[in-house]
Amino acid sequence: MTQPWSMWEPRLNDYAGYALAAGSFRPRSPGRQPQQVAVGAPRAGVSRAGTVFVVAYDGTENLDKMQRVIGRQTGEYFGAALAAADVNGDGADELIVGAPLFTNTKETAGGNTRVRMRYSTKA
Repeated sequence: MTQPWSMWEPRLNDYAGYALAAGSFRPRSPGRQPQQVAVGAPRAGVSRAGTVFVVAYDGTENLDKMQRVIGRQTGEYFGAALAAADVNGDGADELIVGAPLFTNTKETAGGNTRVRMRYSTKA
């Protein structure tokens, strides 16, 4: 199976696959659509903030790049935990991304969770 994200960041030890979540991140329509898979790589990127790669999986050995979401803070481990659910009831799953080592200097609490509401794709 090829790794389409390697064209973006071919880094050793990015921990790609540390977390996985499957969902339909685009609105559902009649007919068979490829499943989308989110692949967490919590040590990816130049600053090792972490990255989540979203790919389309059609049941073959091919993965098609859809989008990547990049962590913001060095070492936050963005993408260490992933979940997919239709939180707002619009028919498309939202991607919930955990960043357990994120720190906020204004607060004493650590960790962060972000909800990605919509993915756009190029036709």
